Amino acid sequence: MQLRGRHTLITGASHGIGVRLAEEFHARGARVTVLGRDKARLDEVAERVGGQVVVADLVAASTTYGTWSSGPNAARARWTCW
Repeated sequence: MQLRGRHTLITGASHGIGVRLAEEFHARGARVTVLGRDKARLDEVAERVGGQVVVADLVAASTTYGTWSSGPNAARARWTCW
C-alpha cells in the first residue's frame, strides 16, 4: 500500500516497533513525524526517514491508575517540537 501524500505520527518511535513503523511508512511514501521521550534516538530515526521530531514526556505525581490530581502535585506534561 502506498502512503504518498499522507502524514503519519509514530508514537514510541525511539525504540523497537516504533522505529520499524517509521522506516516502513517512509519507504511507502508517507511523511513521518516521530514522537517519544529520547530526543537523541528520535533524531537518529528522523534523520534516516527524513522526518520531524516531537519529544514528549509525561510525568504523573500519582502512580495510581486513572488518578489525575490538581495543584502543585498534578501531572505535568512537557511537549517540545524540533
